[in-house]
Amino acid sequence: MQIELFNEDFKGILLNLGDEILFKGKPRPNARLVRQYSLDNVAQKIALEIKKDFPSKDESIIRDDVRGVIRWNTEDEDIVEAMEKMGYKDVDVDFWWNYFWDEEKTIIKKWVMINEITPKYKLGEQVSFTYRREDFQGEVTNIDTEYAQYTIFIPSKGHVKEGVGTHGTIYDFEEVER
Repeated sequence: MQIELFNEDFKGILLNLGDEILFKGKPRPNARLVRQYSLDNVAQKIALEIKKDFPSKDESIIRDDVRGVIRWNTEDEDIVEAMEKMGYKDVDVDFWWNYFWDEEKTIIKKWVMINEITPKYKLGEQVSFTYRREDFQGEVTNIDTEYAQYTIFIPSKGHVKEGVGTHGTIYDFEEVER
């Protein structure tokens, strides 16, 4: 069963009843969880693309083949080789990762919503935090509530306020708020 949310920030996000179990009170979903959670959706989308080049193949067989390949392979070369061994020649895998990226964005939105994640800091506020054993001081220049991320202007990293250059680094809320 699915419910569709019509909240101002998250219009149109579909939540399965199992999503709350998966995400409630848990840390931000990592790439491995995203891959496991979205494998069937991604495999279906990829199968539809491949079907265009292999019209005589059954779509469900293509989907199962794709699911098996992406479950066990993470490098493009390995995926291409595995697909070729199954008879799929000249498969373009460059776009496959875009499907996972789209799924990851949806999953992060669900995680944010289910856990009611809100920013601790306000726009323009000065923050001090440690990231990967390095201390930083900076200013919050953007808050992305959809994905629970801050953009932090950090002068010591060479960030610039105007003109050409890096204007800030994006950090997850939990990386800054520890």
